[in-house]
Amino acid sequence: MSFYLVLVCLVAPVWSAVPTSWAFALYAFSSGRWNFSWRDRVFFLVALCEASRPPCSSTQAPQTDILSQVLFSIYHYYLALRISGASPSGSGELTEIEAAFKRMLKTGLANLPEDGGDEESERPGSPGEDIIQLQRDDPRAIDFRNTLRTWFFKAPWSSIKLHEVRQWLYWSIFNNDLPPLEVLPRSHRVILDEALNLLEKRAGCRIPEGSNPTMPPIRLTIDSVNITWRPLTFYIIICFINSCLRLWYKAKWNAHHGSYHRLE
Repeated sequence: MSFYLVLVCLVAPVWSAVPTSWAFALYAFSSGRWNFSWRDRVFFLVALCEASRPPCSSTQAPQTDILSQVLFSIYHYYLALRISGASPSGSGELTEIEAAFKRMLKTGLANLPEDGGDEESERPGSPGEDIIQLQRDDPRAIDFRNTLRTWFFKAPWSSIKLHEVRQWLYWSIFNNDLPPLEVLPRSHRVILDEALNLLEKRAGCRIPEGSNPTMPPIRLTIDSVNITWRPLTFYIIICFINSCLRLWYKAKWNAHHGSYHRLE
């Protein structure tokens, strides 16, 4: 019962706000009808989750609220297009990327003393040892495999296949989608194979051959961005709640809100 109550009273109004706003705006423009009764105003404002204004005799009709919702949806679409494109590749050289990749593989590889320090380095947990072939049941390999699963939506390790791991590695190195192996430049293939060999050593096992399209890797800079459409009212309510929380934290806990180098 609670599921349908939330669906009808909360989910449906929020998700239907944008299409309903567009439908009403097109209806208003096509019919030329602009003088709406107060009952019609309340109906449309509630249906669209818009904040209703007090009744008045002015010529300002509720289509201004609806049109603002429509205009906001256009702006929302513009923002979605801006962030949906692939991000530019970083300025790092391949040697820098290779060094960073090896540091990542070495994380947690050293046998650290009880105080957490590294006996061979001043930097805690930054081993200088070579990446060796670990056994499958080695706790360091198990921990690494569990961490790597994060890049595959926490899929079971047995469902992650070689093609998808290559896709993830190629993206992390070249910031691009993996082309067919037969047309892959030789220099890229050498780098990819070396990275895969080191990763398999760290994981303590070979990655199974084949492909599993249902378990794709997460590639932050080239994957399509998941956009959730929400009405303007939703953002207004969230902004209001955040402002109230900031005032409450400031009054109760003497908290301060600001920015440092444009970071909020």
